[in-house]
Amino acid sequence: MATLQNYPVKLVNGGSPSVSIAAGQSPSTSLCLLGASILGFLMPPNLTACNFTFNASLDGVNFYSLVDAYTNNPISIFGAAGNHARVYPNDFVGVNYIQMISSVTQAQAVSIGLVAGPIL
Repeated sequence: MATLQNYPVKLVNGGSPSVSIAAGQSPSTSLCLLGASILGFLMPPNLTACNFTFNASLDGVNFYSLVDAYTNNPISIFGAAGNHARVYPNDFVGVNYIQMISSVTQAQAVSIGLVAGPIL
């Protein structure tokens, strides 16, 4: 039986599967997913609570709003300090680079961990 351990995923961004938002800012750095899909986000304890939307890119330069295929509404999640926010992996299939956009500026610099896995 195949398990996720049989399908290791390597994410690149200085070797860390995370994105960062600088203090006083709302957009995050971008992360190359290398064919993986996002399963969830690990919110740091110093996160200012907010809604997150996402930008997606094929080349890491030109980013576009990531929207639901059925409603054309932006994909969004709620972020609260110290939470693990699970998402629908299908929403992120085919995304090469991801960027998070906070609905509020962050009071402190934050690093948001991404839980990602292979598309089986």
